Amino acid sequence: MQEDRPLTVEQFLAVKPDLPEAGRWHELVAGRITDLQPPSVRHTTVVFNFSKALGHFLETNPCGYACYELGLIVARNPDTVRFPALCFFTSGERFAEWDEEATDRVPALIFDVISTPKRRQEMPRRLAEYFAWGVQEVWVVEPEAEVVRVYSSPRACRVWDCDAMLDGSRTSPTAPLRGFTMPVSELFQEPEWWRR
Repeated sequence: MQEDRPLTVEQFLAVKPDLPEAGRWHELVAGRITDLQPPSVRHTTVVFNFSKALGHFLETNPCGYACYELGLIVARNPDTVRFPALCFFTSGERFAEWDEEATDRVPALIFDVISTPKRRQEMPRRLAEYFAWGVQEVWVVEPEAEVVRVYSSPRACRVWDCDAMLDGSRTSPTAPLRGFTMPVSELFQEPEWWRR
C-alpha cells in the first residue's frame, strides 16, 4: 500500500520493478502510482509500423533520434513521470537517454497511442503537461477510429484519417519531423510475418 506522502521520481523508479509486469504499464502522477492498463494488440502494431517508417526516414534524414517507453519527468514537487510510446529528440548528445529509465530533457515530439479507456481519459491531462513542459508537438494515434491527431498545443489539433498521408512538414511551422511522410493506413496494418 502506498504511503500518504507523495513519491519522488527516484522512489517510484526504485519500486517500479516490484509492480505487476515490472511496472511497465505504470506511471507516477503527482506523486501517486497510477496503472495505465496493458495496451491492445493494435497499440503494438501502430508503434511497430511507425518505428519502421521513422527508422527508414532517419537513415537519409538524420534530424534526431527516438527513444521508446522512456520516462519523461514532466513535473516536480509533486513529481510526475509519463511513459509515452515514443519520444523524439532533435538536440543534445545522440542517444544519451538510451540507458536512462527517465529523463528531464524535453523531447521535440511525443508519439502516443490511445488504446485503453484509461489512456483516453488521461490524454487531456498529458497534453497539458507535455506542452507546459516545452514539447513542440504530440502525435496521438487512435487505433479504433484509425486517425492520427497532431497537436501543436493542448487545443490546436490537426486530424489525419485513414485515407490521408501523414506529413511531418505540414504539422506546424516548427515541425520536428519535417519531410517525414507515411500513409495513415499503414499504421494499422498487421505485419505479414505476424500472421504466419
